[in-house]
Amino acid sequence: MASRAPRGAAFLLLLAFLGTAGAQEEMSPGLRLRLDADCASCAGLTEHQQPAATEAIFAAQVNLEPKGDLVVLLSQDGDVLVRDADFAALGLEALARRPQLVAGTPYVALRSVEGLAYEIDYERLALVLRVEPRLLAGRQVIDLAPKRSEDVLRPEPAGGFLNYNLSHTEVEGAPSTLEGAAEMGIRLGEFLFSTDAFSSENPSTSERRTVRLSTTLVRDRRDTLERLAFGDFLTVQPGPLGSSLRLGGISLSRRFSIDPYYVRFPGQVVAGTAALPSEIFVYSNGVLVRRERVAPGSFELQNLVRLQGLQLTEVVVRDVLGNERRIADPYYYSESLLSPGLDEYSFDAGFERRQFGLESNNYGKPGVAGFYRRGVTPGVTLGAHAEALDGRYSVGPMATLRAGTWGVTSLAFAVGGDRDESGQALSLAHTFSSSRWSANAALRLEDDKFRRAASDLIAPRRYDFSATFSYALSAGSNVSLAHQSSAPWQGESTRSTVLGYRQRLSRDLYLAATYRQASGGFDLKELMLTLSWHFDAAGQRHFASLQMRRTSETTGALAQLSGGNPEAEGVSYRVSAETENGPFARRVINPAVQWNAQHGVGRAEWFRDAASGLDRRQLSVQGGLAAVGGYWTLARPVADSFAIVKVGEVPDVRVYANNQPVATTGSDGTAFLPRLASYFENPVGIQDKDLPINYLVPRTRYVVSPGLRSGVLLDFRAREVSAVAGRLVRRGNAGDITAFANAEGGVAVGGERRELLTASDGRFYLENMEPGSYAGEAAAGGTLCRFRIQVPASKEVVTELGEVACEN
Repeated sequence: MASRAPRGAAFLLLLAFLGTAGAQEEMSPGLRLRLDADCASCAGLTEHQQPAATEAIFAAQVNLEPKGDLVVLLSQDGDVLVRDADFAALGLEALARRPQLVAGTPYVALRSVEGLAYEIDYERLALVLRVEPRLLAGRQVIDLAPKRSEDVLRPEPAGGFLNYNLSHTEVEGAPSTLEGAAEMGIRLGEFLFSTDAFSSENPSTSERRTVRLSTTLVRDRRDTLERLAFGDFLTVQPGPLGSSLRLGGISLSRRFSIDPYYVRFPGQVVAGTAALPSEIFVYSNGVLVRRERVAPGSFELQNLVRLQGLQLTEVVVRDVLGNERRIADPYYYSESLLSPGLDEYSFDAGFERRQFGLESNNYGKPGVAGFYRRGVTPGVTLGAHAEALDGRYSVGPMATLRAGTWGVTSLAFAVGGDRDESGQALSLAHTFSSSRWSANAALRLEDDKFRRAASDLIAPRRYDFSATFSYALSAGSNVSLAHQSSAPWQGESTRSTVLGYRQRLSRDLYLAATYRQASGGFDLKELMLTLSWHFDAAGQRHFASLQMRRTSETTGALAQLSGGNPEAEGVSYRVSAETENGPFARRVINPAVQWNAQHGVGRAEWFRDAASGLDRRQLSVQGGLAAVGGYWTLARPVADSFAIVKVGEVPDVRVYANNQPVATTGSDGTAFLPRLASYFENPVGIQDKDLPINYLVPRTRYVVSPGLRSGVLLDFRAREVSAVAGRLVRRGNAGDITAFANAEGGVAVGGERRELLTASDGRFYLENMEPGSYAGEAAAGGTLCRFRIQVPASKEVVTELGEVACEN
């Protein structure tokens, strides 16, 4: 209330003035409402007829939304005049109004504004304005797409790696073999050069064959999401009527994987209005997913949900008075559509890579392939594809259409053939999914003369049809039905039907039942029951399952047990045992154990089938060499991008990636992370409680987004510090020493000043002091003492400095 007193006193004076203003013969120009002479509405008024007015300051509100203090004119007849320029600050510039000049400044009388209501709250000195929300200017746009992390490292691509894999295999009754594989990658500026090779040994002839697999130079651009590749690559299959070609040449494509957080699919948009300041609650399928605050006026929520399938979205608008309004808007979200105006493409040309995996440099006829898709509307994406190789070709349009809330339909048509003949093909597919049930169906029709550019391993088919259906009976159980049938132009038709049921018995225990019936190439009736269990033991996560299988001719069982984290340092294992009775009897045991060390991976596996007598044992070692930022290390194989973590020279510090423990620093304080996801945001952190008490780190967590198969050096800048203690003294002319007691001062450490206090005996104590020389000063009883302390390197938590003498 104290803050309102001056404003209240001023207002009382204002009211007193307005009460006597009509009786005054003469008024000061600042207190008289003077309209310019050319004002048509007041040209006939004489000066003494012009209504008196004065300035006042009110706290303005528009539909209960505070807009700050506002200077207005109060006329004698009770009208309120607001400067025309202030309508924009109030968000009312959309209102129709007729400004009038007052002392040369355009003002608007609020009574003259249609659709605007106002009142003055004299107790709170507030000008309360009300208007229809649709008349408020501007539209609040709130994008609810997942937000990127604010503090993300996107280092320049750097580093290199070399992976190797050596396997020694022994099969009873046959010579042992040694196989190997190697992969190398190195950054050349923005380009990634990579190549890999494989070496195998024929157990019968002991002949060794070494084959180069792929060699590629790739450049990714994050700004345009384009990938340029030179060398060996596999083209992207554009749809069911196209094929993938293995070429050696050049490829240009748009890869949205370069920015996995880029919103490329049309998201749901909900528009509405809020009459008062409100809070918006967004529910998806009955689950609250977002809360946002909005000011009065119109609003637009973009990208409400990003879950595949039908989303029953409800937006609840609750204003400050507790009134609620609900907006229900079902929406079907699909990742097969593109946002309007957005395109994706791939254009490839080169020479066919033949005998891949068998020969290193066998290139054949030239080939080309390409596709292009573009979002036309939120529910329509159109495109086309074309490919040609060695006289074979396929070309045609394709479309993806959203059928309202009933799913997405994909259409494709192609003409394909070779030098002698050609045919046509049509593909039609529909997909629907929701939180409770899903259904998918696909039909493909092909002429007997239809061909693709790649050689088909399967002859053209009259038709291929597949359909699936699943339904959630409850939160922990569901049933499914799948059917597939195919009729080639030459050969026997095949059919397969699978009925499934899955039940969650407890938090970690599941039961599944599957019945399958097939006919055509082979006849089969099969029933399978599977019980699976996840559990924790000895500090690790384990998985156990038991499967029983029965057909008209056989019975069998399969038991499996596995545990450990195959991505982190430590031991992981898997063991399975299988038995089957019938024409193809099996008695199999297959244990395997893997040890992920800091500098490599060792693996041992044994496979024995007592029924056939097959006995195979395999030992393998995998590892690599990685380098980035002037550091290199022997490491586990680099699967994607990687990081070398530096924590000073402190050993045994646990390192986490994606909130999972994956490594521990070695004796030199470094750890290696062989698997960071390229372009994704990877949180990497350390456990600071693993550090000695006299070590500090500026931060314990980074979020890093590396480029394609590149390395990053994460230096946590752990530094050793210690507290120091000493005694500040003064030396007299006669050599006597006295304590500089009860002094206050400071020591300059880097760019900061550390406070220093001395006790009655001159003792002082300072924390977090790195080795070095530091100047300081202290004062006591009007006497100033300047001194310098020398902090030695020490492993002690508190280092004793002894006596420190004043230098002045």
